[in-house]
Amino acid sequence: MSKSSSGLFARTIGTWASVTQDAPQLLSTRFRKLVIKEADDIKSIPANEIRFSQTSVNGSQEIIDSMVKNGWVGDPIDVVTMPDGGLTTIDNTRVVAAQIAGIDVKARIHAHDELITDPKTARRLSTKKGGIPTTWGEAAKFRIAKQNSSFRKNNPMGSYKMGKIN
Repeated sequence: MSKSSSGLFARTIGTWASVTQDAPQLLSTRFRKLVIKEADDIKSIPANEIRFSQTSVNGSQEIIDSMVKNGWVGDPIDVVTMPDGGLTTIDNTRVVAAQIAGIDVKARIHAHDELITDPKTARRLSTKKGGIPTTWGEAAKFRIAKQNSSFRKNNPMGSYKMGKIN
């Protein structure tokens, strides 16, 4: 099947595979987990299915008010598929706002070992001591590592509960 005749393209580990629109229902669950959608593929995810990488957020009221009134407006957030299969956010404030507003989150889902290819994004996710993440999983780990010891110990892959909302 040529690229032009395929209904959907997916990248599998080390190879390209083209599949028809009907094929996802036919694929085994294990194979579907190996398929990684292209980076521009934006998903709608229930906000309560995403874990937080921080214990608190600031400046959230304006975003909450906007989401209650207008729904999701703006760019998607970045979430990371952690080793346990759960999703952890890098952008905590908008997930909190979406939860309170009762709307889904628009997100790009990154594999734990997916490289961060944009240097500006990598610098934004760096640590105070100059640690610059090379993968999305490392970025989530760095964000969690910045939190208090109790959070880090009890939530090594993030928490479904937000401690403090300002």
